Amino acid sequence: MTNDVFDMIVVGAGIIGTCAAYHAQKAGLRTLLIEQVRLKFKSETKYFMFPVPSWAWIWKYAHTDPQYLPLVKDSYEQIEQMEKLRGEKLWIKTGMVWMGQKAEIEGVAKILSDFKCDHELLSSSEIGKRYPSLKYGEEWAGLVDPMAGCILADRWLAVFQDEFRKAGGAICDETRVDSFEDGEMVQIKTRKGVFRSKKAVFALGTWINKLIPGLPVQSRNELISVAYWRSKSEKDEHLTEPANYPILLANEGRIGWYSLPSVDYKGAVKFAYHEGQVYDLNNEVVDMDQKFIDATREHIRVHVPFLDAENGPWRVDRCKYAMSPDEHYIIDFLPGSGNIQVAGCMSGTGYKNGPSLGKALTQIALGKRPFADLSSFSLNRFTPKSKM
Repeated sequence: MTNDVFDMIVVGAGIIGTCAAYHAQKAGLRTLLIEQVRLKFKSETKYFMFPVPSWAWIWKYAHTDPQYLPLVKDSYEQIEQMEKLRGEKLWIKTGMVWMGQKAEIEGVAKILSDFKCDHELLSSSEIGKRYPSLKYGEEWAGLVDPMAGCILADRWLAVFQDEFRKAGGAICDETRVDSFEDGEMVQIKTRKGVFRSKKAVFALGTWINKLIPGLPVQSRNELISVAYWRSKSEKDEHLTEPANYPILLANEGRIGWYSLPSVDYKGAVKFAYHEGQVYDLNNEVVDMDQKFIDATREHIRVHVPFLDAENGPWRVDRCKYAMSPDEHYIIDFLPGSGNIQVAGCMSGTGYKNGPSLGKALTQIALGKRPFADLSSFSLNRFTPKSKM
């Protein structure tokens, strides 16, 4: 394989890299997908799978920034097509309640209106009537996104990797990239040899600055305490199920929480603080800061009182975020290169747009204009502007 020349090499087999590889291969580019860890082959389902830290993640149209809406819409369309192709369910529609300050909620509603996306603006009392398990006071405003739901994250990764392989794509796992060179050909150097390609995409997650130390932006890596909470009473366990419990976002200024129904673990709602503990890749975090759990416990106690805040959480998992300074994506060519694209710093929201970003990255590699405007994700926004 190291003697071959590929049209495209994608480094990183998370959802962004996997979808970029899939779209490149489907577009006729001979593509290699490189991953540093072992991709688990599941014999019972016959496809590759990259280990993910959670099963269900949030999928929604509602955003505070309009540049995400074209990406979200395209991802919905792709997943609908993939479900038909595979004959399997890849997400669970639950709807979403977004609670926040009036100005924030009205801003989100305007963006949804501009893109002709269904939604409802509701008072906190109206939210309470529709969702009796949620208790938010008059100081809160509410928005309902009826098309929101739970991404089945492991399934997304598995099916896109499988379809990539079926289309003739090559996978090289357990292969760490040590360095690279850019010229007429991109050279990816590993302990297994040197791989060559005309184009490359680096989708490195939290490892972005490890491989590209000269990148003009530093990823802030955060470790999120993903906490799960059970109902106080067994008779209320049904309230945790997707049919009864919507996706929930709750923001108090810069402080925010997110919650999903009991998809990951039976009878356990995922309810977590949308901020984490900054960490260094070279140093394992043993003890997480308790403030993230304490703040979540208090929010649940006041606003979702059927959950057992006093004796919870029932379980705490961990999830890694790669954050940019402004908490928006980085999608751009490596400075000085016309061959290597960088897709990183997804800031905890990139998974749902993996299919659409993969499509856009392939279009750029082919020299085409991407279907969505990605200029707001350019590295140029971090370059100091001249005062001249």
